Amino acid sequence: MGDLELVKNVLERLYDGGVRELCVCPGKRNALFIQLLKQYSFDVFYFFEERSASFFALGKIRTNHRPVAVLTTSGTAVSELVSATLEAYYTGLALISVTADRPKRFRGTGAPQSIEQVGIFGKYAPCWDLDKATIPSFDFKIDGPCHINVCLEEPQGCSIVSQAPVGSIDRMRFPLVVVGALHLQERERVAAILRKWEAPVYLESLSGLREDPRLQPYRIFVADRMLRRAQKAGYSVDGVIRIGGIPTLRFWRDLESLDLPVISFSHSGFSGLARQSLVQKIEDLNEAKFESAHDFLALERSWKDEFDALFRQEPSSEPGMLAALSQRMGRGSQVYLGNSLPIREWDLGATSDFRDYEVWGSRGVNGIDGQVSTFLGFAKENRENWAVLGDLTSLYDLAGPFIVSPLVKQARALDASLVIVNNGGGKIFSQVFAESEFQNIHQVHFEGWANLWGLSYECWRQIPEKLKWTGARIVELLPDEQATERFWKSFQFLLNEKEALCGQK
Repeated sequence: MGDLELVKNVLERLYDGGVRELCVCPGKRNALFIQLLKQYSFDVFYFFEERSASFFALGKIRTNHRPVAVLTTSGTAVSELVSATLEAYYTGLALISVTADRPKRFRGTGAPQSIEQVGIFGKYAPCWDLDKATIPSFDFKIDGPCHINVCLEEPQGCSIVSQAPVGSIDRMRFPLVVVGALHLQERERVAAILRKWEAPVYLESLSGLREDPRLQPYRIFVADRMLRRAQKAGYSVDGVIRIGGIPTLRFWRDLESLDLPVISFSHSGFSGLARQSLVQKIEDLNEAKFESAHDFLALERSWKDEFDALFRQEPSSEPGMLAALSQRMGRGSQVYLGNSLPIREWDLGATSDFRDYEVWGSRGVNGIDGQVSTFLGFAKENRENWAVLGDLTSLYDLAGPFIVSPLVKQARALDASLVIVNNGGGKIFSQVFAESEFQNIHQVHFEGWANLWGLSYECWRQIPEKLKWTGARIVELLPDEQATERFWKSFQFLLNEKEALCGQK
C-alpha cells in the first residue's frame, strides 16, 4: 500500500465511521489529504490554527451528535489538540484527531517538524499508528476521542533514504560547513575553528556568526543551489559538517537523499536526519586541514554586490523590506525571527554589516505557535527589541501582548516592536502547492489588535529611514505583491546566471 492508497483508506474509514465533517488545518505534511478531499462528500472547514479547529469540532459533535475529525500536519500542530481531547474524554465526545506524521525513521532524530506523536494524548485517546506498510482497521468509539497517526513521505519529494557512509572529518577534503543556532558561550571557539579550516561555510542568523567580519571571506551568501555552484566551480564537495542546532535551510532536508557523508557537532545530541550520520559533542570540534576553496569562494564574493542590489531595486517587496529593516535597527538590538518565511528571508537578505544584533528564534520543532509571547519573554529592558513574524504566526498568539499592555497592571516596560509581515496568508505554501486552501488567504489587518491591548500601531509599505521608538508597538508591513514576484523572478535569473559562470571556471 502506497501513501495515496493509505490516505484514501483513512478517509473512507472516517466516512464509514459516521464522520461527515472535517476541520482541516493545512500543512505540507497533510497535503495529500487536502488534495484528495474533493473526491469525498465531507463538509470541510479550513483553519490555520489547530486549537480553535479542535474546539470548533467539539461544538459540531455536540450539535450534530456524530463524530468530527480534525486533520493536522506534524509537530507542534498535534500538541495543539491536547486540550480539546481532554475535554472530549471527560464529556464523551467523539473527537477524531487525524495527524500527519513524518516517516517512522525520523523518530528520535530531532529532524524538522518531527516529534514523537504516537501516544501524545496518553489514556485520553487510543492511537492507531499507520504507514504505507499498514492495512488500517479502525473501530471508532462514538462515546470518546481517538487518534489516527498517519506517516507519510515528503510531498513532491524523494522517499529514498541515502545510504552514504557515516561522516568523518579526517576523510573529508572538500567539506561544506553549515552552522546553525549556537549558544553564546560556543560562538568564539566555533569562529576560531572556522577561520583555521578556511572551508566554505553557510552561517545561519541564529548562529550569531553570520555578520562576523572575520568569517566573511569563507561565507556562502546564498543557500539556494550552493552545492551545485560549488561542484561547477571545481570544489567537489565530499561531505557536510554541521555545527550547532539543526539547520533551517532546505539544503538540510535535501541531504536525506544525497550520497554525502554528514557529521554533526551539536549541543543537542540530535542528528536532525533519518539517514546515517555521525553526531558528536560540540566540544569535540578540532583543527583539520582541507583543500583550498579559493576559486569557489572568490566567485561567491564576486556577485555579492549584484545580489544585494536586488533588494534595493525592489524596496517594497517582502525581501526588500526585511533587508532595509535589518539595516536600520538600532545597533545591539535584540531580534526575534518567526518561523516560515521571515527567518528564511532574513537569512537571505539581512545586512552583512556587523551590528552586534542578538538574533534568536524558536526552531526546536519549527512550530509557529506562541511566538509573540516568546518574543516578549526574550526582550530585554534598556535595549531595542524587534520581532519579525508572519501574519498567521501573529494570529496564533492573539493574547501574547497582554504582558506589555498598558491596560494591564503588571505590564512590562519594554522598547518592543512587533513587526508583522502581512502578505494575506501562508505564502510559503504558494511556492509548493497550487491549491489556495494551503494558504489560508485572508484580508485581516492588525490595527484593531493593537487597539485591543492599548498599543501603538503603524502601517508601513516601505521601511522608514529612522526607526527609533520608545515603548511597545505593533507594526504591520504590507509588501507589494507584484514587487515581491518581480524580486523572486530576478533572483532566480541571477542564480542561473551565476551558476553558469561557475561552470566556466
